[in-house]
Amino acid sequence: MCNKKFLKYVFIVLAGLVQLSLADTLFIHNLGHTGFDQIHPEYTSIRTVYLKINYSSQPVECRYANHNSSINSPEQGSSAWTYWEPCFEQKYWTLSDYAGIKYVYVQINYSSSIVLLNDSIFYNSTGAGLDVTPPTTPDLKVKRYQNDNESIVVKWEKSNDYESEELLHIPLIYEIKLFNDSFELIKNDTTKKLKYTFSNLSLSHRENITVNVTAVNSAGLKSNSSSQKISIDLVSPYLTSIDLAEFLNSTSKIFQPVSQDVWINTEELRFSWSGYDSDSGVYAFSYHLSEKNKSPDNIPEGDIGGFSSETSHRFYHLNTGIFYFTVMSRDTAGNWDNNFDSQLIKIDKTPPKRPEIISKKYNAKTESLTFYWSGSEDDESGISYYRVNVSDQDDVFVESFIVNDTTGTLNNTLSQKYKAIVGVKNGAGIWKWSNQKEAEIDSDAPEINSFIEGVINSNNPIISIETDEKSSCRYKMPSGKYQLFRFTNSTYHEDIINVLDGLVNIEINCSDRYGNYNDTFAISFNVDTSYEPYQIEMPDNLTTYQDSLFSFSVNVTSDNSTLLSGIPFQDWSFKISGKDQLFSIFDAGSGKYNVYFIPPLDPGNYQIELCIRENVCNSKLINVFAVSLETKFVTDEALSVQTTEKISYHKDSEKFFGLASDDRNTDPDPSKIKINSSLNNNIFIFSSFEKTPVLHKDKYLKNKEFLKKTAPNFGSSFIEIIKLNSILKYEDIKLVTDNNILVRQSSKKIRLKKTHKDGKRAVKIDSLT
Repeated sequence: MCNKKFLKYVFIVLAGLVQLSLADTLFIHNLGHTGFDQIHPEYTSIRTVYLKINYSSQPVECRYANHNSSINSPEQGSSAWTYWEPCFEQKYWTLSDYAGIKYVYVQINYSSSIVLLNDSIFYNSTGAGLDVTPPTTPDLKVKRYQNDNESIVVKWEKSNDYESEELLHIPLIYEIKLFNDSFELIKNDTTKKLKYTFSNLSLSHRENITVNVTAVNSAGLKSNSSSQKISIDLVSPYLTSIDLAEFLNSTSKIFQPVSQDVWINTEELRFSWSGYDSDSGVYAFSYHLSEKNKSPDNIPEGDIGGFSSETSHRFYHLNTGIFYFTVMSRDTAGNWDNNFDSQLIKIDKTPPKRPEIISKKYNAKTESLTFYWSGSEDDESGISYYRVNVSDQDDVFVESFIVNDTTGTLNNTLSQKYKAIVGVKNGAGIWKWSNQKEAEIDSDAPEINSFIEGVINSNNPIISIETDEKSSCRYKMPSGKYQLFRFTNSTYHEDIINVLDGLVNIEINCSDRYGNYNDTFAISFNVDTSYEPYQIEMPDNLTTYQDSLFSFSVNVTSDNSTLLSGIPFQDWSFKISGKDQLFSIFDAGSGKYNVYFIPPLDPGNYQIELCIRENVCNSKLINVFAVSLETKFVTDEALSVQTTEKISYHKDSEKFFGLASDDRNTDPDPSKIKINSSLNNNIFIFSSFEKTPVLHKDKYLKNKEFLKKTAPNFGSSFIEIIKLNSILKYEDIKLVTDNNILVRQSSKKIRLKKTHKDGKRAVKIDSLT
């Protein structure tokens, strides 16, 4: 096409000769496009244009023609020429049909000569080419380390181009390129989606690659972004090790190392661990405490974004038994360690069986008194030894000694008027005495944990604590009196207080139902309302399922990165796709808040936005997956299953029965009747004689018209009487009757008797009276 910045070549026809002139010019101008401030001058989206002509002198007449060549002009006698007419400096003109480069010619008659001019413009009714501004740069979302050497998944945030997308409705095209470490092109492709998978790559361990994504608009204008180097890591981490394993001794209240072969009595275990990976580094750990020495699951522990820092954990409220703590590491590329480290823990929290004094026997010759007692037992940690405490008839302590048998002798005594109590100690250090009652009495005070830490950004903060057992708790402000927490659910206690800016100290004590008081528990925090929320830190890659409660954690900081707690609920707002959403938020202390809400019913990607006082906001994309339910018939009988698009059924000589759905397609299986469906769609169970073909219902289900029909059915009219035989079979219930009554077509009643026979509940059927 010609460049409009320069004069067009002018051919002067005179006596069969062509002369060159630079005085006369022709320009083709487009008429613009709705919504565009500026469009490319060499393109038009409509056939009507206007011609602008500059004349070197006063012309006599002019004529015009559309032509398909810039080299050869139309013949002088061609019908493409218009009639001669007066000349104008501007003239509306209609281009020829069909998209492409259009050439317009004009002949100018100056009496002494005829001047021939031409210019071109590209016509496309879609508007392609009009845009003069490139799209915004796509924001690449690709992992720095990958453990798949056959395929690489690339995602990016959508680029924006108002003119091409909103005005012309021409979607952007994305060019995807994959380069090796030498920046040689490995693969490339184009797509309109925001995700692309490179496959069949056969990359090697530690190979580096780079992804480039270019957004191209309707005019071919581009903007691109490149990823950082992506490293392929195919090797699992190694040297996952438990560095610390300790238990809190329930007797001494001191932490001690856990030994593989020693039984312990404890309410708390604590572990710390580490892992090593020389390629992508350790990113996450998975661990658990269970009765089996097996690998943990492949689900990282800890908060989102903080998996790598989850290198220690405490376990509380432990039970008696043999347990294994196992931990396994995962590198940043996603490779889980092939091995896991394990720690054996033997916990015995129950005392041994209580010994009982059976008799005593005095030997006058040796002046000794021997006590006899029943032997004790302990199924877990076993018996370590017995201790005998002897006192006289006035309960004055005389002597104590240790034995390993069920007899103990007091020597050098002139009397047999002594009494003894015997204690037995198990392998975990728990005692049981012969005079001790069987009922266990709680002598431990409640343990208190607080959620209040850091800077509180409110003069009316919520103070909250948790206790390890049902308790009644009180708190006291400085120079105040103790008062009960206004809200409690037995183990969680909270209240709203009124304080001024500055350091706040609060004393708390709790008592359990046995009257055990803990020592005063103190919490301190700093109240400073001059801090303003500056940033809400939200996790990336949020995923959940439709219509189910979902939660995530956020951190709130001021402009100097101070973590802020105490922001009241009324200052928060939460939206999904721009609409206000019901939600709850819990202040977990140290600037951390837990957000709870129910995602939309329809699966898809949604933009969620969390704001404080409407001016501090953050938004993220959340992917809501569909919940698929499978319904199937379970039977030991052989079935000949037939399927259509929406129906799965079995048909015998008399009737058919099966399942249907107006949601997903059936899952063909020649031996099973089953249907998959999402939560908000219908599944139909039918059993009927065939009056009309069942397949006729398939199109109704596909178009979601089945329930709209008058009295919809699967083959039989509702006004017909159909006898169906059903067999009820239960593993733990049996039917019994009196006088051999048979259940036939008659009125009977079923009642549940309080009988237990053969380990089953009996359901009795009697005649109606």
